[in-house]
Amino acid sequence: MYLGILLFVPVYYLLAAMAIVMGYDLLVMVGVFAVSLGGMWFIRVFVEQLSPRDMFNPYVQSWAFVVGDGLLLPLAMLGFARGWQQMDPRNPFLDWNWVCMAFVVAVLGSIVFRAFDGQRYRRIGHEAALLSPTKVWHDFVVTPLIAGVLLWSAVPQLVHNRSYDTYIGLMALVVYAATVLRDGIWPVDPVRQHPRWDPANFHPVT
Repeated sequence: MYLGILLFVPVYYLLAAMAIVMGYDLLVMVGVFAVSLGGMWFIRVFVEQLSPRDMFNPYVQSWAFVVGDGLLLPLAMLGFARGWQQMDPRNPFLDWNWVCMAFVVAVLGSIVFRAFDGQRYRRIGHEAALLSPTKVWHDFVVTPLIAGVLLWSAVPQLVHNRSYDTYIGLMALVVYAATVLRDGIWPVDPVRQHPRWDPANFHPVT
């Protein structure tokens, strides 16, 4: 399953980029919501076979996940997707080099995020949860995918072609950064976020 998850990321990244280029901005916004909150809910219920009761509680999962992934990042994606349609075609970022570079930077950023976030789990002896399907999905799919598409679509606009829609996306990201800061000051309990997982038998540790 883990290999399949990793193969999903570059494919969905390219599909999201194509959707933005073709002007399907609402589809991209819905896609962010579906991959993040929708994907996490599906995996919690059908793969981990646990109750999703507290999955959308920001005091359990985090404000950045519930409010950010559920509202702010889709709004940012919509703003940058609409702003993309207003860019000058001579923008030097509009090439495959930038598509690949943005994805690589997002993947590296996700690895750094997981390394730092994993310390919370290890400090309390809950590191087995780092292998839970919901945690793997969030760290290796949701984070690099959304970060990559936002980076790829936002930077060319912020550097060369800022529009009203671009500023909407930027404001959504600023508010999202505030939710991340809030979670950093008042972190949630890792035990309540993800279950301890046995990868050999592929089920929660009892």
